[in-house]
Amino acid sequence: MLKKFNFLKNVGAGYLTVFITSALGLYSVPLAINYFGAKAYGIWVLASSISAYLALSNFGIPTASSAMISKSKDSSLQNEIIIKTVFLLALISLLVLFLLLIINVLYPNWPGLFGDYDHKTTSIIKSVMIIMLLGFLFRAPFQIALTAFSA
Repeated sequence: MLKKFNFLKNVGAGYLTVFITSALGLYSVPLAINYFGAKAYGIWVLASSISAYLALSNFGIPTASSAMISKSKDSSLQNEIIIKTVFLLALISLLVLFLLLIINVLYPNWPGLFGDYDHKTTSIIKSVMIIMLLGFLFRAPFQIALTAFSA
């Protein structure tokens, strides 16, 4: 009976979390648009979306490495897995950064792909995107530590 109650409590808490998150999203979007303005909010959503897509660029490597580490009993093999994972994620981050630099050099007006903006807004878009992307790229090699210690 206690297991059934815990199960129902956990399911209820999960649905409550989804409901509260959805309600806050429905409330916060118009509030943010009114406060920041449609253009600034659009820039924020664009930058967040691109950052979310880039989060998929680790190809599940930290999760797979964490599983391999937990299955291995040999500490030297675990260290080797960690070193190779950090190296691989750093390499992927450098390749993404290199690709973004090439795009910025070859097509300096790339924010124009997302709309017709004035010079000030274009420079804000570039700054926000570069800061978010650099934050992601610097964090990527250390995802193995986050995954390993949270498991």
